[in-house]
Amino acid sequence: MDDDGLIGLDAYLPLSQAIGGVPAQQMKEAFHRLHRDGDGTLDPVEIAAAVVEFFTSDARIPRATGSTDRSDRLPHPHPRS
Repeated sequence: MDDDGLIGLDAYLPLSQAIGGVPAQQMKEAFHRLHRDGDGTLDPVEIAAAVVEFFTSDARIPRATGSTDRSDRLPHPHPRS
């Protein structure tokens, strides 16, 4: 990210090393899903939407071992009553 507050693919890809070496192709696919307006960059609104979706979703995640068992779920930060 530079002074414009936007993250392009070239700045996004190095994040893969910070989060455990996610393959570049997966990072590219994630980037293209996150940047919803199609302008080629992630802006603060798109990033905020991704964070909210991540923490409020009931999506299941795969185990770190690569297993397809999706019985593990991320804990919800605010349990629903």
